[in-house]
Amino acid sequence: MKIPHKGIVDTQSNLSSAVLRDVIWTLGLDFSPYETKSNFIDASLVDKRNHIAHGEPLDIGVKEYLVLHDEVMTLLEDFRNQIQNAAATDKFLTKTPPIN
Repeated sequence: MKIPHKGIVDTQSNLSSAVLRDVIWTLGLDFSPYETKSNFIDASLVDKRNHIAHGEPLDIGVKEYLVLHDEVMTLLEDFRNQIQNAAATDKFLTKTPPIN
């Protein structure tokens, strides 16, 4: 059986907390662990990424970088754990509600 996969997850060419929420909901996962990190994602990550991508200078110190690194790694580990738990419990087999 061939499972359709193209076009299911739309990052809109730029990840933001809203896009992350849509991706997580599309996967049938819980967004609540990331709810309090929405401002961090949008202001500290996406905004900085956009400055760099558009060739604008960005002054960031070692301490700020290390905080960003630790936060991003925690978010990635949480996301990975959610996916692994969903796979281990067959949660991916349950029908997810449509995204509004």
